[in-house]
Amino acid sequence: MDPENVPDDADPEVLKKQIEAKDPYEKRLKPISGDRDVYVGGTGKNSKQSSWVIRLLGDSTDYFNP
Repeated sequence: MDPENVPDDADPEVLKKQIEAKDPYEKRLKPISGDRDVYVGGTGKNSKQSSWVIRLLGDSTDYFNP
């Protein structure tokens, strides 16, 4: 809802609930086990690991000799 289109007599709590229903947010404090897994291993999309374990070291670009 645009701020310009809000009626003057609108209840702020009702507006807040409508906005949150359209665009829900993730809880900030949640267990790390609730995070989605991340694909790892380059082109093989079958292996996944927990997102809190992943490290990216070095250059991840594949270089091929033509």
